[in-house]
Amino acid sequence: MIKVLPISFCLFTTFWLSAQTWFQEVSDSVGLSYIYPGNEFQMAGGGLMIIDVNNDGWEDLYQSGGVFESKLWLNESGKFVDKTEDFGLNVLNGYFIQGALSADFNNDGFTDFVVLNYGKGMGRGDKRSPALLKNIDGEKFELIDLSEYIEPGNYSSGSWGDIDRNGFPDLYLTNYVESMGGLMDEKGREIGYDPVCFENRLLMNIDGVNFIESSEKYKVNDTGCGLAASLTDVDQDGDQDLLLLNDFGEWTNNGNHYFRNEFPEPFFQDVSF
Repeated sequence: MIKVLPISFCLFTTFWLSAQTWFQEVSDSVGLSYIYPGNEFQMAGGGLMIIDVNNDGWEDLYQSGGVFESKLWLNESGKFVDKTEDFGLNVLNGYFIQGALSADFNNDGFTDFVVLNYGKGMGRGDKRSPALLKNIDGEKFELIDLSEYIEPGNYSSGSWGDIDRNGFPDLYLTNYVESMGGLMDEKGREIGYDPVCFENRLLMNIDGVNFIESSEKYKVNDTGCGLAASLTDVDQDGDQDLLLLNDFGEWTNNGNHYFRNEFPEPFFQDVSF
């Protein structure tokens, strides 16, 4: 052991020193000088989505702004320019955007995306349903309100994947807290959380034209305060399974789930346990 420890330390030190030369902070010099204007009393934004909006081979950024305005940063040969209004995305002003997910939902060769928003969780929010931003020939986006298919909620994340193998990506959305209570012990002390959660939603893509909400049919209308989801082929049988991460599982007894896609049958089997 005495001989191994110095060698391990040497290897770690060499890697750490080498890593310093691999990355350089260039945000300001490439145009990404935006500073989130929030404070501890305002919820954070929803991070970044990487998307090539105009198929020029340069990856652009969509910045989810939370209660503040979201931004489209167009990558012009390594320099980023705010093109939110040029691409018609100022139509999203007033949305409380918690995140965005991209996919070519109609297979026209241009990447579209969905914004996930805080609609009416905890009695607050923008009171809207999520929206699809349809990419029009890489020149602008057209807003398609999804309220026809799903009601306002507290949409936190989601995942695209071709669940029924019809060639068009479907969309699973996690839906977070509706209202929050507390669990008390016999002395009236709060010892945990007692949330009421919205049902998650599944939008099955009908030939890139419209959607059918199918979460109950596919048995994935979970109410575990979903935080994240991933459609992926877990068992390598050629179809998309669903991994779901839930919050508050210690108190709700509804923790994380593995839903196995039973294609060609139109449902998922919960094989978590």
